[in-house]
Amino acid sequence: MSSFLRQGRKHGHGSDQKRAAARTPLQTPAYAAELVPKPAPAVPREPPPPVRCAMPKPFHGLKIFYDPREEDLVDLDLVFVHGLNGDHLGTWKHDESGVVWPRDLVPESMPHTRVLSFSYRADVYDNSSIAGIRDHARNLLNHLRDKRPRNLSSRSIVFVAHSLGGLVVKQALRLAKNEESFESISEATQGILLFSTPHHGSDEAKWLQIAEAFAPLAPSTTATTTNGRTVADASPLVEALKRDSRDVLDISEDFRFLAERYALVSFYEMDAWPNTRAPIVSKGSALLHLTHEDQVPLPANHADMVRFEGLDDPMFEQVENRIKVAAKGREIEREVESRGKNADSTTTMRFEITRTGGSYGSRKGSEKTC
Repeated sequence: MSSFLRQGRKHGHGSDQKRAAARTPLQTPAYAAELVPKPAPAVPREPPPPVRCAMPKPFHGLKIFYDPREEDLVDLDLVFVHGLNGDHLGTWKHDESGVVWPRDLVPESMPHTRVLSFSYRADVYDNSSIAGIRDHARNLLNHLRDKRPRNLSSRSIVFVAHSLGGLVVKQALRLAKNEESFESISEATQGILLFSTPHHGSDEAKWLQIAEAFAPLAPSTTATTTNGRTVADASPLVEALKRDSRDVLDISEDFRFLAERYALVSFYEMDAWPNTRAPIVSKGSALLHLTHEDQVPLPANHADMVRFEGLDDPMFEQVENRIKVAAKGREIEREVESRGKNADSTTTMRFEITRTGGSYGSRKGSEKTC
């Protein structure tokens, strides 16, 4: 019995030694560390290329927004031309409702009108084009001629232009009047609606403010922008639009002689530009000061004056009515003027007859008796 216990203790003691040895970590010999391969040095990795979203290519040309199904019922081509830093769509788009009134409102209010919108490179920055106002005007005429079949070349035209677009339209009509290939456009044009077109130019800084109106990410209009670009980096168009620039004055001076042919409506902005105390284009610069010019103030700033919320927008109602009148051209207006002149002439004649006591045919006789 005692020998068995002694044997058990002996065996039990041996088990304890084994368990203790199992718990003791193995010591790695010093020479073994040299046998372990060292990891390769980390190779600097280039960052992955940025993911670029495919941006739609800007549209430049003449877009048809609305074309009535029955071509024979179309009685008017209404052509929209945007201004500096604008485009054929965004210039006319209301910020809150998303309404693009040439596309969404005009077809409802004037269903027999074909609506077209012209787009050209008018961005202030990142514009490598050297095209000027004259080039854009010729481009407008070419596109418009291509969109008007010869058998319908006499269909009436009314232009609706904002800011710089008004200068493009005026230059286009100058060219159309003098070039036979565009004669049909000149003859078919009945009226022009101009929204704050700077007939006498404007300060360079204000043109850069216009850029901000249609491109919120455009740089500041101060002398040096936050990203290092300066006023000198602006498009050549800005240089051409500076106050009293030769281009602007020449266009305006020549157009005064053509304007008598058309119904003319000039809208001007009544609200100052945000963070300024003045409008982008002053009332004096936005008017041609012609006797038959319809001068209309709009309660909005330079950008919002061409953005309407819906059919019941009071500003749209004013514009809609004037488009309909302009589509009739100056024929009715000339008739009214002619009747007025005849009435004045008749009144004067009657006054002379009464004053002399004779008839118009016997005035010489009565002079002899005096």
